[in-house]
Amino acid sequence: LLWSSWALASDAAVVNRPSALLRSGRDGAASRATGPVFDPLSLLAWGDKVAETSQLVATPANSSLRCGESIPIHSASDKWEKCPSECPLIAEHQGNGVHCDFRCVEATADACRTMQPAEVIPDTKLGICRACIVSGCAKCATDGTDTCGECSNGYDLIDGECHSQFFYAWVAAGLGAAVVAGVVLAWFIDLARRPIVNPAALSHALRNRSRGKPRMPKQGDQSRQLWPLTTNLCREEDVCGPGLTLEFNFQVAIIVWALVLGLSWMILANNYDRELLTLGLRKAENARQNCIIVSFGYETQRRLMFAKTCYLVGAYLFSFFYFVTLSIRHRRLFQIMDEDNLTHKDFCARCFGLPEMKGCDRVEEELKAAIAEATGKDVVGVSIAWLFNEIEDEVMDQLASDLAERRTDLNDPEEKETGEAEPEEAAKDREQCWAFQQVENKVFGSDTQDIISGAADDGPKTPIKESLEGLVSTAQAFVIFRTEQARNEAVRAIEEKGGMSFRGETVMMENADHEPASMQWKNVIERSTCWVIKRVIGGFGTIFLSLATWVLAFYAPYAYFLMSFNYAYGQEPGIASNLAFTVIVVIGNA
Repeated sequence: LLWSSWALASDAAVVNRPSALLRSGRDGAASRATGPVFDPLSLLAWGDKVAETSQLVATPANSSLRCGESIPIHSASDKWEKCPSECPLIAEHQGNGVHCDFRCVEATADACRTMQPAEVIPDTKLGICRACIVSGCAKCATDGTDTCGECSNGYDLIDGECHSQFFYAWVAAGLGAAVVAGVVLAWFIDLARRPIVNPAALSHALRNRSRGKPRMPKQGDQSRQLWPLTTNLCREEDVCGPGLTLEFNFQVAIIVWALVLGLSWMILANNYDRELLTLGLRKAENARQNCIIVSFGYETQRRLMFAKTCYLVGAYLFSFFYFVTLSIRHRRLFQIMDEDNLTHKDFCARCFGLPEMKGCDRVEEELKAAIAEATGKDVVGVSIAWLFNEIEDEVMDQLASDLAERRTDLNDPEEKETGEAEPEEAAKDREQCWAFQQVENKVFGSDTQDIISGAADDGPKTPIKESLEGLVSTAQAFVIFRTEQARNEAVRAIEEKGGMSFRGETVMMENADHEPASMQWKNVIERSTCWVIKRVIGGFGTIFLSLATWVLAFYAPYAYFLMSFNYAYGQEPGIASNLAFTVIVVIGNA
């Protein structure tokens, strides 16, 4: 599928770097004359075809090329044809202004210099006159050797070779990465060698992790078992809820969509022209072969443009209707699963239109009584959304401290009552200063521990009660009823009355559409249009700055290296550059 997509994306016939089927233009013309014959096994035997082609190329004895004569170039030319033995090199003559004018010349530097002053090296192995193959070279030497006369920017000329000026910078970066990797490895070794000083907490954490795994519903007196590997996550909604089920349905839909597009492209190529699968993938080892491939690709591209355009239009229309249908199906699946399962939000309703109230008043009890009177239903409780953004850190710290104290009372009741401390040996191990322990405490230290120990005390603070009493409410609140039916009847009653009067304001009610776990209380606030516009502009600005940083700091150096690389005569960047590109893509995605 990737190979077919690659062939589709190769709109320019001059994309010749990927190594693919090295078939001559003459063979291609013959296949078009006889019509497309699809053989799936031939796709798996490209290497054999390459070997056969290399054995069937024209030899100097039966070559139609002549010394000193201009070699005509067209789409049906044999790119593997060789020159006679008395003039075995092919050179491009650039002195007459004719494009792709090649001639057979003698294997001497003077003969090559006559055709092209920049390509004076006679290479009998490649059968061409070529320039020097020196990475980073801007101008080769004129003595017919593989040495450089002038290097590109960022390179220094040393003994005919071009050495990068950033070599030591790359070495330093590599050493820095090695040091970081060594520190991380030493840290993990240090963690593995530390003694267990709190086995009770470790056991509690392991049990908590085990309870966090998705498990099957309880059956009888048996404990809840893990889901088997054969579970169909596209249908079984009890594993992790509707979100996971819809996610796997989406993954299946993506696979089906890709298979349909790939198979339709293969069918089109089989019934129309197999050149759709290979266009743009042929490789050129010298300038003459490149001219032949460009000529062949130009003609083939024009001939196949109508078929490719029709395929792209069909693929776009199919994709559009396919994903619209998919979104409708997912919406219906979620509604069905929501109706079949009773969750917290099924008992909850959202009130909006409330007046501004102070935290010192018992407004939640007052609102609860007003809703019960207006609807005639039993209300379990009411939770008003408050504007606490300014004291959010203080509130969260107080909650963390209270939670930590409750956990201490729950886990170690005997120690709290008797005042017994932990064993002396465990305390000694706890106080032992390991290699990375101080750094961990500074970087990964728990806020809760800082609050309990008093390390986070920055000075006198306003008592939490006074801070809470100074809060102001938003216009929204959430109401919990005994049953889902009671919630629905209460919402219907409020709607029929046109709202409920509360402190001089008309309050409306609707069903809650989110689970409590997904609530972000600090964001439950009426935002102005100006605030929304600022947030949108800030979001786009952040994305732009991130992309600019990635392009300038990561991709630009890599792109500069690729642009300065000498791709002549079939050369390709090495494994290091491909690995660097992979790292850049990973960093960009992160």
